[in-house]
Amino acid sequence: MYKTIISHLVLLSVLYLMTSCTKSIDEIPSDVEIVNGFNVEWRKNVSDSKKNVIREILNDMIYVRGGLFLMGATQNQEAYARHNEKPAHYVQISDYYIGKKELTIEQIEILLNTEFSSFEKKQGSPDFIWNDWAYVMGVIEECSNVKVDFPTEAQWEYAAKGGIYSKGYIYPGGNTIEDAKQYANELGLVDLVKGHSEWCKDAYNEYSNSPLVEDPYYIQGLGHIVRGGNIKSISEQKDYLKTFSTGNKFSSCYDDFRVCRVSARSYCDDSQSYLNTYISCRLVININKE
Repeated sequence: MYKTIISHLVLLSVLYLMTSCTKSIDEIPSDVEIVNGFNVEWRKNVSDSKKNVIREILNDMIYVRGGLFLMGATQNQEAYARHNEKPAHYVQISDYYIGKKELTIEQIEILLNTEFSSFEKKQGSPDFIWNDWAYVMGVIEECSNVKVDFPTEAQWEYAAKGGIYSKGYIYPGGNTIEDAKQYANELGLVDLVKGHSEWCKDAYNEYSNSPLVEDPYYIQGLGHIVRGGNIKSISEQKDYLKTFSTGNKFSSCYDDFRVCRVSARSYCDDSQSYLNTYISCRLVININKE
């Protein structure tokens, strides 16, 4: 008798567990998806084409383990460095993810349900101001509940230098501009010196004398930082070492391959578009520090 009761109890327990498991699976919303380790919560009425673009973007995200690095004009940069790359200073960076490559104009067209001009398509980047790029990021977050952002200047330089795998190259991925044009850098990032220069999150400021800064991000300052080379700069050599003029401080060094170096820095007025100067955007996803 007792054996019969126990058998029934065991059977009831198994049935309960099966029912509970089935219920919990059924309760998982159908609009939740894990893409490259990121929890995506699709909003209602997001088109399949937008979902595919966001999946592409997330699958291209490369994990960057944080660490301590020397930012600015290190010894190997000294022969080329301008005044705004000094003083070199230590920065502690937290972990984050960064795009293997920049956003493409085809991806942006789908995200914004628009079509760009033939000239913009030829340039490979839309005629956007800084806030337009921020708007694109807002669309990605609205569709997926995944927050993406511009890299801070320190994140950009740390990633360009290869993070913890850095070999101390002058350019991203090599000591010559030709190497940098052909190869991915130590983290696997591509097109850091050709195609387009890239917006950063920070406003432009001169470096301070602080010996160590943790995850720096500067809200106040001039315009926004622009980093990396582009299709024009890789084939030019001008008076790059000249200090910034009082006018457009970006164009004073734009057409020169030395702007492709990992520590070279410029900025642009974020209220203007720079279609002829090839500025685009590479995304980051920051890891919550909890």
